[in-house]
Amino acid sequence: MTDVPPAIGAGDVTITLGDKELTLRPTFEACDTLSKSPGLQFWREQIFSEIRDGYTKVISAGLGMAGPSKDMLKLIYETGFISLKQPLILFLGNISNGGRPIGERVQCNHCGSWYFVETFDEGGRESSNPPTESS
Repeated sequence: MTDVPPAIGAGDVTITLGDKELTLRPTFEACDTLSKSPGLQFWREQIFSEIRDGYTKVISAGLGMAGPSKDMLKLIYETGFISLKQPLILFLGNISNGGRPIGERVQCNHCGSWYFVETFDEGGRESSNPPTESS
């Protein structure tokens, strides 16, 4: 049982800054900008650590911009790092997966954090049937 993988570019992520909905696109150009030294893991750590420059660099790359505007800096502050953390981590994961969404999004019952899990069948192949609560 093999599902057709999602199309490259299917991993667009929408964020809201102020009253504007913006679409971050995990394009080759965004990947090229963010995966150069120091690499994607560096940007993940910047997001987890709530470092403003990480947020501005990742959002700018996803929008195809060279850098943030003054308005963007203020809107990031007003929106809040916590509100932007999950979609930016998702965006970086999609870049790591060639612009495609990565796995299933699940929420931790204990802390409420969101995680992405890949599901596999007994043979180790990716499965379209994620495990249930009882498995």
